[in-house]
Amino acid sequence: MKQNLRMVANGNKLSCGAFAGTPATDSEWIERMSESMLNNEEFFMDNEGVIHQGSIRQGDTITGGGNGTKISEGTFAAPSLSESCANHPDQWYAKNQRLFQAEVANMQRQHPQAKYNFMPQSGDMFWVIELKIGGSCEPWQFMLRYMKDHPNNNNYGGSIRVLLLGKPSEDILKARALAAGRPGVPHLLKATNVDGKVYTYLCTRTTKDVKDGVKEITSAVQVAAWAGDWALHFEVGLHNKKLWNAWCDDEHFRGLKMP
Repeated sequence: MKQNLRMVANGNKLSCGAFAGTPATDSEWIERMSESMLNNEEFFMDNEGVIHQGSIRQGDTITGGGNGTKISEGTFAAPSLSESCANHPDQWYAKNQRLFQAEVANMQRQHPQAKYNFMPQSGDMFWVIELKIGGSCEPWQFMLRYMKDHPNNNNYGGSIRVLLLGKPSEDILKARALAAGRPGVPHLLKATNVDGKVYTYLCTRTTKDVKDGVKEITSAVQVAAWAGDWALHFEVGLHNKKLWNAWCDDEHFRGLKMP
């Protein structure tokens, strides 16, 4: 890979956050994240920038010395990059740590509060972001999940997939669409975790819009903006038939257009 790759990332203002934990499988991990966010559970950040479930309590001690705070029993900590590289040598960040460093710097420059983490089973790297789509809308929460062979444009949306984290859930989107007279929700795709469980992610862009790393790379900052664009089309499209039909004007989703 050439050393002069340019990270593609338009400037935008999106608040971000992250979450850490290690259940048995990636599917369980995503479910736990969604449940915790839906229940408005508390999280805290240690001195290394890792987000943990629970709240800081007086009397908690330091993990391994230094200025960090010990994680209380029952709280899950994220693996470090070195651990993830050792356990998952086929991951893109293990093969190209220079690209990893550029990606993290790019995301943290645009979203200083954002933190990354790794799936416990597959080692897939991810960010968790919260986007305020409109003044009257509840914030949307997404996971930006890298495929292990990032960067590529082999699939719709590229090698950073956008997953819904329960606010709103796929079922809520479908119910809202039905209530607004829409026959369904377009631009939703399916994939399978390493444990065999199917999950849904957003079709944010066609493959031609994704930079595959030959000369440029589409970064998570750009994908976050695409996630916001998807959500905006959904929210406005519920009230504007013309916009909804334009959004559904694709060979796979024309059946969801309004008469």
